[in-house]
Amino acid sequence: MMRAHETARCERGAGVAGFSLFELVVVVVIIALMAGIAIPRFADTNARYRLDAAEHRLQADAKLLEERARATGTKHEIEFDRSSATYTTYVGTGAGRSLLSTVRLGGEPYRASIDAVNVTGGGQTLTFNGYGRAEAGASVIVRVGSGTRTAVLSVDPPADSVSDTPADDEPGSGVLDLLNLPGNLLHGLLGWVTP
Repeated sequence: MMRAHETARCERGAGVAGFSLFELVVVVVIIALMAGIAIPRFADTNARYRLDAAEHRLQADAKLLEERARATGTKHEIEFDRSSATYTTYVGTGAGRSLLSTVRLGGEPYRASIDAVNVTGGGQTLTFNGYGRAEAGASVIVRVGSGTRTAVLSVDPPADSVSDTPADDEPGSGVLDLLNLPGNLLHGLLGWVTP
């Protein structure tokens, strides 16, 4: 009777499925291959995101400084420090300037380094005059891992547009516009009559 009971127990256990060692090794190898493909792609995507974010931050801060200079009528500066991967924005120039903000590109979320700062005429500082015009062309090359991106902050201004005051004959300067107003009105009215 014991043998019949053992036989019944063996027959019930024979239907239970399990994984063989070979099947388990195949699954582990497939997972390793998928991870080997996904991890580098994730790292590349993450580096591109950090580069995009650093470039957009640089350009947005330069645009904000340009608008602040125009709105307040005072010079503003961005000063770059390649060694610490930071840049600092200031109101005013020289010893009398006051700090606005410091951005550390080497920290989160950017983890970027500054490879080069190209300011026309040299130096590490970009100045916006009281009319919001950049006094030089400037670009910054940032690096995350093996990828680089060039953030263009300003283009080289025309030679006559760097001064702090508009020329007297420049439209919108006010002085000649008011003096020439009667003549311009008369010319406009009579201009359509004369051939």
